[in-house]
Amino acid sequence: MVTPSNPDSGLRLRLFYNDKVLHETSAAAVMGELEIGRSSSCKWAAPTTDALISSHHAVLVRDGRDII
Repeated sequence: MVTPSNPDSGLRLRLFYNDKVLHETSAAAVMGELEIGRSSSCKWAAPTTDALISSHHAVLVRDGRDII
């Protein structure tokens, strides 16, 4: 869980793949759910060629000030 003391504090969320940043956003910009996976329906899509990442791999959820 990520709980920034100030949502505008500059906390960044990054998705790395093979030492490269695929996606990045501020914690304050996450509203509702942020789905991560190989599916094109995911907000943060990972490479479709990597079988270790499922099509709907993970979800980050905003719960008030927390990101779970």
